[in-house]
Amino acid sequence: MPPILLLLLALTPMASADPPTLHNIDAMASLPVTGIKAVESDGRLLFMSDNGRFVIDGTLYDLWAQQPLTSLTSIRTAGDRLDLRRLGLALDDLNPLTLGNGAAEVLIFVDPRCPHCHALLKQAGHLKDRYTFRILPVAVLGPESEQQVRQLGCAREPAAALQALTSGRFTDLPQQPDCDLAPLQRTLVTAQLLGVQGVPFIVAPDGRISRGRPQNLREWLEFPG
Repeated sequence: MPPILLLLLALTPMASADPPTLHNIDAMASLPVTGIKAVESDGRLLFMSDNGRFVIDGTLYDLWAQQPLTSLTSIRTAGDRLDLRRLGLALDDLNPLTLGNGAAEVLIFVDPRCPHCHALLKQAGHLKDRYTFRILPVAVLGPESEQQVRQLGCAREPAAALQALTSGRFTDLPQQPDCDLAPLQRTLVTAQLLGVQGVPFIVAPDGRISRGRPQNLREWLEFPG
């Protein structure tokens, strides 16, 4: 799998030695990186630190999509979508749990102790003939979550692991005697690189991202707003 690259700021030389002055901020968009916002000011696209101190005058390239981002619209689109195929993300290397057998594939990051995740998986169960949900458990809610994620990753049977995840009952989940923890570590790294800061985190078949549980999963998947 090729390495997943973060968004890169490619700086161009300033047209003059004088720093740009933001007389009027016409619009602003958050970038999918920490600490920088895109600002539209007097017809120019600039990049500003969160505290407003530093301004970068240059070109923003999305190396994942292999294209420059030249407008707030393109920046917002880049922040709200992930093209997993272009990234070369091999989900099977992460040993995801699979729910459903539909033609369209949906990626979901969940925490076993997250109530919104359980509500989401319940909705997903009603759509399993239309979609295949690839579920990656990650621990974001503390040590108990870490233990349960490890139990899921080391389960002897994937079907039993899925049942434990959806039911919340882990006490009788049979474990592999010699568990390979590498897929769990790869899942954690993948979640960090994709910007998973909370769960549930969903990637639709068309690449749209939901940071949190949609009120109606079927409508969100079928009717992009």
